[in-house]
Amino acid sequence: MKKLIASLAVATALVVGVAGNADAQTPARGVTSSQARNVAAIRAAWPNSLEGWAIRIARRESNLRANAISRTGDYGLMQINWRAHRAWLARYGITNPRQLLNPEVNARMAYRLYRMAGSRPWRATR
Repeated sequence: MKKLIASLAVATALVVGVAGNADAQTPARGVTSSQARNVAAIRAAWPNSLEGWAIRIARRESNLRANAISRTGDYGLMQINWRAHRAWLARYGITNPRQLLNPEVNARMAYRLYRMAGSRPWRATR
């Protein structure tokens, strides 16, 4: 929880840092408070060494929108595919794909998926 609170304070600046700006403390233009909260959720769930990568993936996959649902059944910030991952998600209490629309849940499950499969689940995207 402490990391999440600290993350909220710098989330807007982080969005710019992920986009390639060397000065990650520069405030981002056009970043919504919702996107900043979603970045904070990723920062809270992922280790510091992987935060930048995870935020770039979320930006590419969902434009940092927690409520994103694709035509192929991918849900949330990190676009986790429900059909492909529902069995192991159920072991963590995720029994409905709509639970993946919660940014904190999505970020945590995406990190679990990363630990199981590396970056493979996100390689199919450009």
